[in-house]
Amino acid sequence: MILRPARKRDLPAIKKLLDPWIEQAPSILGTLDSLSLAGAGDPARCSVMEADKTILCTALWTLERSDVVRVLALGLGASAVENGADLKFVRELILDWSDMGVSRAAISLPESLSLSSIQ
Repeated sequence: MILRPARKRDLPAIKKLLDPWIEQAPSILGTLDSLSLAGAGDPARCSVMEADKTILCTALWTLERSDVVRVLALGLGASAVENGADLKFVRELILDWSDMGVSRAAISLPESLSLSSIQ
């Protein structure tokens, strides 16, 4: 399993994983569609965890300040939850953010989403 920035070809799988979020906050779809997926300079970024050419997890996030990340949406596939890739994904994201100098990450769940519905 590898953590990496999202690529254009990943978008269908990312949208599927983030569908519960997109239903509640349609602006997430617009943010995804506007991503350059090149990373640098983009206000929003998208990370994925991939195994065997399959996207297991994804996070759409912004760097609000040099030390603060805001997670806009988090998608954890059922197979990721079953094999523990969800925890590895979140742990590796946090480590990457820490390497960038981030000391705080925040996420706001829409009221209609529970933790079980994002898996």
